[in-house]
Amino acid sequence: MAAVTQTITNYLGGVSNQPDDKKLPGQVTDALNAYPDPTFGLQKRPGFKYLTELKDGVYVGGSSYDNADLDNAKWFYYNRDSDEKYVGCIVGKSDSSYGEIHVWNAIEADGVTATTSTLSGGSGYSTGSEVATTGGTGTGLTVDVAQSGGTISGVTIVDGGEGYTVNDTITVTGGGGNATFKVATINDNVNKKCSVTYGTNAREYLGKKESADSIASVLSSDYDFLTIQDTSIVVNKNRVVAEEGLTADTETSRNATVRMHLVEYGAKYAITIAVTGGSSFTSTVNTRSGDVFTNAADTESDTVTGGGKLDTAEILGALRTLILAGGDGSPGAVSGITCTIIGTTLEIGHSADFTISVEGGVGGESLTAYMGSVNGITDLANTTKHNRKVKIQNTGGSSDTYWTKFIADNGTSGPGIWEETIAPATATGLSASTMPHQLHNTAKNKFSFSRLDGTSAANSKSWTNRLVGDSITNEKPSFVGTTIQQSFYYNNRLGFLTADNVCMSQAGEYYNFYMITAQTATDADPIDISVSSTRPATLHGIIPTAAGLLLFSQNQQFIMFSSEGNLTPSTALIRGLSNYRMDKTIDPVDVGTHINFISKTHDTAGFTRVFGMLPQGAGQQPRVIDVGRVIAEYVPATITALTASPQNSFIAMYGTSTDKIYFYRTYSDGEKDIMQTWFNWQCPGNTHFIEIDSDTMYGVIKTGSDGNARYNLVSATMTQTPEETIITTAEGQQVNPHMDFYTAATNGLTGASEKKVVYDTAGDFSKCYIPFKDVTTLTPVIVISGNATSNFSGTTESGFTISPDRASDGDGTYFKIPSKDLSAQAANVYVGYKYNYDITLPKIYYRKDPEGKLSDYTASLIVSRCKFSIGQSSVVGFKLNRKGVQAETESFTGDGSTTAFSPSFEVKDKADVVVKVNGAKQQLTTDYTIADHATLENKVTVTFGSAPAGEVTSKNVTTPAESIEIYVDEWYTLTPTQEANYYLGDDVPIEKQNTFVVPIHQKPDNYTLRVFSDSPFPVALTSMAWEGHYSPRYYRRT
Repeated sequence: MAAVTQTITNYLGGVSNQPDDKKLPGQVTDALNAYPDPTFGLQKRPGFKYLTELKDGVYVGGSSYDNADLDNAKWFYYNRDSDEKYVGCIVGKSDSSYGEIHVWNAIEADGVTATTSTLSGGSGYSTGSEVATTGGTGTGLTVDVAQSGGTISGVTIVDGGEGYTVNDTITVTGGGGNATFKVATINDNVNKKCSVTYGTNAREYLGKKESADSIASVLSSDYDFLTIQDTSIVVNKNRVVAEEGLTADTETSRNATVRMHLVEYGAKYAITIAVTGGSSFTSTVNTRSGDVFTNAADTESDTVTGGGKLDTAEILGALRTLILAGGDGSPGAVSGITCTIIGTTLEIGHSADFTISVEGGVGGESLTAYMGSVNGITDLANTTKHNRKVKIQNTGGSSDTYWTKFIADNGTSGPGIWEETIAPATATGLSASTMPHQLHNTAKNKFSFSRLDGTSAANSKSWTNRLVGDSITNEKPSFVGTTIQQSFYYNNRLGFLTADNVCMSQAGEYYNFYMITAQTATDADPIDISVSSTRPATLHGIIPTAAGLLLFSQNQQFIMFSSEGNLTPSTALIRGLSNYRMDKTIDPVDVGTHINFISKTHDTAGFTRVFGMLPQGAGQQPRVIDVGRVIAEYVPATITALTASPQNSFIAMYGTSTDKIYFYRTYSDGEKDIMQTWFNWQCPGNTHFIEIDSDTMYGVIKTGSDGNARYNLVSATMTQTPEETIITTAEGQQVNPHMDFYTAATNGLTGASEKKVVYDTAGDFSKCYIPFKDVTTLTPVIVISGNATSNFSGTTESGFTISPDRASDGDGTYFKIPSKDLSAQAANVYVGYKYNYDITLPKIYYRKDPEGKLSDYTASLIVSRCKFSIGQSSVVGFKLNRKGVQAETESFTGDGSTTAFSPSFEVKDKADVVVKVNGAKQQLTTDYTIADHATLENKVTVTFGSAPAGEVTSKNVTTPAESIEIYVDEWYTLTPTQEANYYLGDDVPIEKQNTFVVPIHQKPDNYTLRVFSDSPFPVALTSMAWEGHYSPRYYRRT
């Protein structure tokens, strides 16, 4: 047999579920808590930094959400600037009230937590809430004030502000301006819960609890968020949008305008008015045949006998007098009628409907009248009453008509101009109570949630009303009468998806979904277009791209584009792209170079498929690839959310019922993807929210349940060198602890109640307190940080780490460090939990081609050793599982009531325990849990969610009891060899590069190898070379 060696140049191929002989070099069977990087290799993922517990209390204190209070929440992230990054959610109340919004600042800040008991109460004060203060070294401190007789008797901190120092003198504003107190304590690194105020009836839009046995009707899939500058548009996908405010229809039947065009002598001027359901009367004025002058000459300077020349005012005045007197013969005043002379017109009105007809002059055309409509704009009077409305009835049909309104120069009557307006009996606009609402960041750590109705200075934005036309010439948006599914922003327009339509606002007018004129179409008008598919296509997802808008329905994908550039009502087109099924509750994401969306085979019992779409332009079909083909059935159907990091080229999938996050990451050299890799992370609890902002990941992780639940805000740095450096080696390497919930030791209290690290002299151990609720299923760990390049002499045990016991006392829960006094180094002690970096390698095959695609699976091969090249790393281990090694095993029989079973054998690692029922392997956390035995050391107890069934006889048919098998799938820790080296004492044990030689001496079929580390320091697997004996002339009898 020939001695051979081959090299796997990197492990960036990620997880593959293909058979091992089909896997490419660099692909693995599993990659738990890994993070592949083209530069640094297959690294251990970053640890989650503990920021705060999300509590129900503004600023400090507050109560925990200790049940399923936030399980159905819709989470969102909002980046305002460097010190304002907010995480929030909409959540249903546990009573019958409407939902509410919670927001927390993800950026830590110092804040005042207590004041001195001594207070100069001042004078002239009233009881108040959120009263501003002045003085001191900081800003933003507000208090609630209690007073008696104008003198302040006590203050309660509402917002602790930031930048203050202990003993700052603070003055309460208002009153006599003479009440002061001093700052007693400051709480460092506080993530503030922000105040959220609600506009009138705004919470109704959020929905409310439907029945007494459910938390709320609010689900994460019920809402959509779109942030534009300091305002987020909040969409309730269940709320039907309505129009409101029908204008009165009195213009056409209860108002008339009579115009005088020509004054003629010896002519008849008559107006006939017929009141609907009432009388009809005519008012007639016959003008004189001529005027009699004092001089014979008919000149302008002559004086007319009898009072003056015949003019418009004389004729209209006479007509007005007759109309008000009931017509010819003056039978009596008509009830409800009005008549006013304005310039050369008579404005006639009645409290009831009426019709009017006129004749005037020798030819009968010197007097004209109109009520609600005219045939052209020239038929309108130049002087009339303010706000008089008339329809211009063009000959082209109803679509060519429009309405005008008179705007008098003086705002009452007289000369003025006609401008286009809304028709009578037409909805004035959109109902703000049913339209999307706004969440507005009014100040730092302050938000308001309100309708967009422009009712106050703080709520100045509003949905623009229909200002012109009617329901035909200026149609309502297609989302009226149905629900809005998503909002978006594109080409300087706000848009909504509704049913199979895409609705976009006026260009530059985000809140206007009506036309600005009914006379002609403009490029700035709203766009409202349907996908016009032959299949049902309810749109629920949208991704703006350079080529256009990618639209997603459950069974089909489309693109909305314009061949002329910008989208306009006349140029916008939608055409189908592909016909892939996708999950309608999970939005697609844009990774920069491609779009990803997911599909599920079943709701919970199946698995999730991931597709990648690469748009090719508006005129070409996109490339759509099943990017999850190599990991078929790897991602479960419990996924409820998908997020992306374009800067880091990955997508992340997670679900609220699991502690796993599944990643797909790519890397392109500009021409092709040279890295396409799958991996997964196991979090310290169930993941409810993830958002990646540049190189920082923020997350909400739930630990515990049933009254002990906690929702924790965490962050992780995705780069090799973090901005906040906790550990620096003597060689200048900067890292953060690779441990979950890592934070400086403290019990999370303030002032004299705060405890960080306390040395117990009698017991000779240090108490390192933790600020979070202890997760007893996780392994605790502490690390002493340090900076060996600057304060080496002051940090005597930089890099020291231990997995301590846990205990508690009246000051809180702590990790117990035996035989060490760490109290002098309290600022350098970090507490948290271990997590496992675990890479399961595939079988090794001799590869017969340079690309490694041809595996010689028929040959005889014995692997002698594997030489692993490790990048920036600390402790790394290797575990081997060999066939033919008898494992500990024990069998039990179900009885239908027992749920807990304790095998008699010892267990070194609970992760090695396997449970089968009736020969079928059970899933940890889903089917059963495993914990240390209550009293016996190195023993475990397996607890099923439901008791395995006992023997059952029914109708003479006996079903045997379920058989339970618990055994240890034992992995042996190998001791690798490495070259001798020297190390600096009291330095963090991290090396830039190392090589480990792992002895194997097995056929590939006989063993499985894992690369493993639970150290709180980094690990990076870069490459591996194996050596062995290979014989291609290996025959089998058939």
